[in-house]
Amino acid sequence: MGTSNLEPSSTTWKSVRLTGIDRHTYWAMPLHFLATAGWYKLFGFSLFSVRALSITWGLIALLCWFFVVWEVSGEWSAASLAVFLLACDNVYLNRAADGRMDMMAFCLASAALAVYLALRTYKFGYAVLAGSTLAGAALFTHPNGGVLALLGLAGFAYSYDRHRLKFRHIPLAGIPFLAMGAAWSLYVLQAPDDFRAQLGGAAAGRWVGLAHPWAALSFEIKQRYLEHYGFASWARPSARIFGLILLAYLAAVAGGLWEKKFRTRRGYGTLLAIAILYFLYFALFESYKNESYLVYTVPLFTVVLALWVHWCWNHRPSSRWLLLGCVCLLAGLQLARDARYIFLDNFHKSYLPVISFLRARTSPSTTMFGPAELVWGLGMRDRLIDDVWLGCRSGKTAEIIVASQSLEDSIQELAKTTPNVFECETNMLKERYRILYDQPGYKVWERIP
Repeated sequence: MGTSNLEPSSTTWKSVRLTGIDRHTYWAMPLHFLATAGWYKLFGFSLFSVRALSITWGLIALLCWFFVVWEVSGEWSAASLAVFLLACDNVYLNRAADGRMDMMAFCLASAALAVYLALRTYKFGYAVLAGSTLAGAALFTHPNGGVLALLGLAGFAYSYDRHRLKFRHIPLAGIPFLAMGAAWSLYVLQAPDDFRAQLGGAAAGRWVGLAHPWAALSFEIKQRYLEHYGFASWARPSARIFGLILLAYLAAVAGGLWEKKFRTRRGYGTLLAIAILYFLYFALFESYKNESYLVYTVPLFTVVLALWVHWCWNHRPSSRWLLLGCVCLLAGLQLARDARYIFLDNFHKSYLPVISFLRARTSPSTTMFGPAELVWGLGMRDRLIDDVWLGCRSGKTAEIIVASQSLEDSIQELAKTTPNVFECETNMLKERYRILYDQPGYKVWERIP
């Protein structure tokens, strides 16, 4: 299970070493790769295929949360509102349309909670085993999904079933994790040094928030949330209107904590506590402020918001028109963000033009440095190498260099972390290459004969 397009002597933009990546892939958990491989066998290898897999996980997760909210509230209207708001959410839709593992991990974590709640009144031992199995699958897809599943299962087990928990349930819950860990260990033992280099680099520095919790909390809010919701330095002033979405989440959490009858209602208080604890986990234990990780926390805030709106609708009839207006405004803001991505249409306006250009100028035998995403348009090529170092460490050279905006950002990051490599790349492009293509999203250089 090697990643043949990545250069083993290179690193990622956050300096994760890729030693042995062409033979074994250790820097990410394995289950997503196995699921994707099976999906390709069934439906073929294409960009639409990999996105369809994420869409499928997203649809299953919606069904899971419908059941969880229905089970907690006892009312289909609360469950329907939660699913409606989730289905409009820009973060949720974006993650359900890319090829990362986050939506799969979130879906498996959601399924763990839904299955536990479904089975707990019939066969409690089965509920523990099934929930733990799905939690283990979430963990071995992405650790953040596993944390969500474990927090959720622990919260519901304590809230609903603490009087039924016995010592025998502890090893029962641990069996799936041990089995999956043993299976992965067989793969790890094939190249333990590569495992330490890759996964050790990916995990390094993620817990630094524990040393400075208040600074980490501030950084989490600014970097992961405010930037995404319109307060980034590069955002237009009009984008700050999306801060109303954050304000709605904050109001729901604060209202839920303030209202005693809400927070003490079984299930409501559990979901509220899970959302807060999970937010703190990302602030203190996850220093990598990847925007993709919002898909783990934002849906929980959305569910709490749906429960709070439903609660106020039933207990404060005089505010119903205000609540209806707020829900419509929130959904409208989310759909406006979705529409913006649709109208930007980077696939047709940026990606396909550079693919057409490269098809006309290159062949499968052309040595090329470029982002691995090019394989969707060019097909799998042995001579396409994804190397943020552009050969400055490996000594390899390329006839064509393709830089996406993300690669250019990574190169600029090297100016801070490894200035000698940045200087090497800058001089190489200036002295030995000439620009052939310079359009929004991509640049292409050709080596001067």
